[in-house]
Amino acid sequence: LEASLETVETHVRLASAYVEQGMIVRSELLRAEVERSRIADRLTEATGMARVAAANLSFHLAADPATTWEIEPLPSPSELPQSLESRLAGVANRGDLQAARQMLEAGELEVNVRRAGQLPKVALVARYDLNDDVLFGANGQSGAVMAVASIDLFSGGRHRAAKAEARAQVEAVVAEIERAEMGARLETRNAFERARTARERHGTAIAAQAAAVEAERIIEARFEQGVVKIIDLLDASTARLEAETRELMARADAHVADLRLALRSGQVPESVLTATGGIAGQAIEEEDDER
Repeated sequence: LEASLETVETHVRLASAYVEQGMIVRSELLRAEVERSRIADRLTEATGMARVAAANLSFHLAADPATTWEIEPLPSPSELPQSLESRLAGVANRGDLQAARQMLEAGELEVNVRRAGQLPKVALVARYDLNDDVLFGANGQSGAVMAVASIDLFSGGRHRAAKAEARAQVEAVVAEIERAEMGARLETRNAFERARTARERHGTAIAAQAAAVEAERIIEARFEQGVVKIIDLLDASTARLEAETRELMARADAHVADLRLALRSGQVPESVLTATGGIAGQAIEEEDDER
């Protein structure tokens, strides 16, 4: 928007010179001034949004709210480093699936615990006695070692029902894990396609931006020659600004798609951020007088 404002201001100065020379009518100059005011309003709004974004970043990083940030330019997305098959192979490393498998292990242990209630209880008892015909005497002694086994015959099927319940819960967890793995693979496929589509959209946006820049250059040259009107030049500048905005949004969408793909395929999102380098920044502490 800053670059567009400078371009429109150049157009306004040129149109003003043409008005003084009698080459164009004043209404075209007024149209250029209106366009300059519109771009200035958009720039003011964007500047405020940038300050709000910086405050949100400081909040999430637990930094001083007055801190400003110098963000590195967002690079163009690179080619997808891994194929779909390799991404699907890493789905098993997702944290939610690993947690579900741990729940399955806990459920199998619960089945073993419930099964133990049906088994006989076996114990080894050792006994040693001192005896005599006199109080507190110890002229005689005896000892015994016994093996004791017991079984609950009157449980009413309580242990069997508890075991069946635990087994059913394990089977339910197994089914949920299978369904979750299928869903994770589907999410990974969707994220991979979105990442690939985002790159194609970015390529299209780059081509459209180049065409808009060239169109603006041609119309500007024709305007300087007095062939076209100022409104045509302003429309070309607006189209170039919109093309630049679409390219920037497509670039950002491609990086967001990479983050989602990394998350869905069980990778660490920070690895994608490090690879792109688009999030790194530097905090700038400013004094009040410098602001």
